[in-house]
Amino acid sequence: MQPNNGFDWFLLAIKRYAEFQGRSRRREFWYFMLFHTIVSTFVSAISVGIGNRLPSGILSLALIFPYFAVCVRRLHDTNRSGWWTLLPIANIIFWAQDSDPSANRFGRCPKPASEFVGNASMGRATGFDNLEQIEKLAVLRDKGVLTEAEFQMKKAALL
Repeated sequence: MQPNNGFDWFLLAIKRYAEFQGRSRRREFWYFMLFHTIVSTFVSAISVGIGNRLPSGILSLALIFPYFAVCVRRLHDTNRSGWWTLLPIANIIFWAQDSDPSANRFGRCPKPASEFVGNASMGRATGFDNLEQIEKLAVLRDKGVLTEAEFQMKKAALL
């Protein structure tokens, strides 16, 4: 079941705190980072207000494993080793990169195939050549990202 909103994506990352294998979509990663930042800022403000850093420290300890797990899985989704987590500057680029559409050594792509290819009207509006789009669809079909039926449907829409 797909999460319905950003907070559900955050909770999914929390639930998968010990999973350092597999893949995480950009949505799961960025919503986790967003809510992590919001919650951390809120708890830090409370900690400063009461003059005790203990609540902030407890939160940091509670979120450290989910943080590293979602970072590693996000890198896996771009077909990179989790060890890249140790190079923070490079990760900004990797984390923003789209999923590798094919199954890779870390598992199947968590992103639905329908989200990889824009619809036919978008292709025409941006001036893409329909033959080029069909060739890209064929590559996705050959990699197993699209089924033959999905390929034929999208091809018919382009023609």
